[in-house]
Amino acid sequence: MSTVPPAAPPSGSNPPPTGSSAPAAPPAGTSTTSAPPPPPAPTPAIEQLPANIPHLKPDGTNWAIFAVRFQEAMQANRRWGFFDGSTPQPTPADPLNVMPAETEAIAKWDYDDLVARYLLSQ
Repeated sequence: MSTVPPAAPPSGSNPPPTGSSAPAAPPAGTSTTSAPPPPPAPTPAIEQLPANIPHLKPDGTNWAIFAVRFQEAMQANRRWGFFDGSTPQPTPADPLNVMPAETEAIAKWDYDDLVARYLLSQ
């Protein structure tokens, strides 16, 4: 019984190293890129005011400390713009033809505004 030697690689190419664990190249005409990475996760929102923010008394006697601490918490949480007007609600470029990205931006703004108002009401 005779043994057949392994086939020689085509000229101009290097044979793969023996025992190599390198992945095989994809077939010609196929892409090695995968789907784009998912978007970053949204910044976690605070769901309740930190303990160092006192509840605002009905007579307003603790307004000064409440206002300072509430503003700091909202600035740290990137929600102060909903109170001072520097984060205006987005509007579509063409109200008769609202693009999906514009709809998404408006919905996100509405949600963020709702969270900001909820935090104020605590």
